[in-house]
Amino acid sequence: MKINEFIKNNLKVTTLSEDPLMKHMMTSSRLPHIICTDGFSMSVQVGYSLYSTPKKVAKSYPYVPVGVVDKVLKKHGGIDLAETLRRSEGLPEEVAS
Repeated sequence: MKINEFIKNNLKVTTLSEDPLMKHMMTSSRLPHIICTDGFSMSVQVGYSLYSTPKKVAKSYPYVPVGVVDKVLKKHGGIDLAETLRRSEGLPEEVAS
């Protein structure tokens, strides 16, 4: 799975303001900490205040192009989605499948 697909499927965005003029700026976005199949982990975050709009699929981030993130994920065997989601929900290891 590539990073943009992971972002589309797992990004949680919370609106912090009901003011229509501020809604796009007053948000909190969160992605789970990514765990790869070889145990490598990393954090990838997107959001308005991070120069990456959550509603749009990114072509690059301010400092790291998407292609580089995808290469890092591939080098480490890809995203272990079950483990990533298990840890993000705080579940015990035996729940991972």
